[in-house]
Amino acid sequence: MKYYSIEHSMNTKIVGKFPQAKEIIHNCDVWDEPRFIDRMFYQKIEGVPILSNAVLFPKAKLTDIINSGGGIGFSGSILISDKLKKVFEKFNLFGLQFFPTFIIQNNTKIEGYWQTHISEQAFSLLDFKKIKFVFKKRIDEKVVYEDIDFINSLQDFLKCKEASEWPVELYFLDLILKEEEFDYVFLPHYINGTGHGIVSERLKNELENNEITGIEFRPIEFSINEWLPGGEREKVYGKL
Repeated sequence: MKYYSIEHSMNTKIVGKFPQAKEIIHNCDVWDEPRFIDRMFYQKIEGVPILSNAVLFPKAKLTDIINSGGGIGFSGSILISDKLKKVFEKFNLFGLQFFPTFIIQNNTKIEGYWQTHISEQAFSLLDFKKIKFVFKKRIDEKVVYEDIDFINSLQDFLKCKEASEWPVELYFLDLILKEEEFDYVFLPHYINGTGHGIVSERLKNELENNEITGIEFRPIEFSINEWLPGGEREKVYGKL
């Protein structure tokens, strides 16, 4: 099965303003409050966490995915509409929770949005014996890839990841699940910067059929640099 990285739409005709949020309002001390959502990354949250709220530019459009600009309060999470949440929940999602929130625009509180939370990375689902790995090395401002053939298990992967030091990074060249039953997984940093999650082709098709706005889909075989304006993205979504 093919897999795609979730990307924010870069088309201002769709989003109005890129990114859509001009600032983030924090509702606690983000460094000391244990209930702050960013302090519970990769943990299943019991109860209600403290969230931050995105304030949108006046010209930003209310899409099904809101580009908050990332950063504190939205590390690895995305803002989604009721409509998108309902589509997500029809599919098998791994390690994904939803918490009700609101956004602010023109001093108006807008309900009907949710913030996702990643409770677990999908390492346990991966078929490490079939996945191809590389070391990505930055040498004299050039990027060099070195094939790896000694990772055959999660334990091998974790040891290799722990031993890797900048400027050497560990990357997957592909995504192979033990069973192709999950339609959303989260693997940041290791597959070309998939910071918002990876969706299966069947979930991608459902999102497109439901005309979900504010989202683009990057095939995971393309790196960010290969995909950005001037690259492969234009073949799918056109020039900006």
